[in-house]
Amino acid sequence: MGYIPGYDSPPDAVRLPAEFRFEGTEVEVHREPDSGAVMLTPVRPSAKDWLAERDRLLAEPRVREELDAFFDNLRDPSPPPERDWP
Repeated sequence: MGYIPGYDSPPDAVRLPAEFRFEGTEVEVHREPDSGAVMLTPVRPSAKDWLAERDRLLAEPRVREELDAFFDNLRDPSPPPERDWP
């Protein structure tokens, strides 16, 4: 981790044990005012980022074919059962 200009000293680096690691590459850092505890929260992609990734994947022919095959296999071709409604 390199020095960040504008700070008096280089930032502290902390290595988390495997069971505390986050998915992704970014976290938000918060300090609890009462206790002074430092909390790390994973940065979740925004809905806009998620939709952009979905559109990118759906544009790939192989992905679209796999999805179509998956959903075709979920459909029940039999007609719905007859029901006696009051």
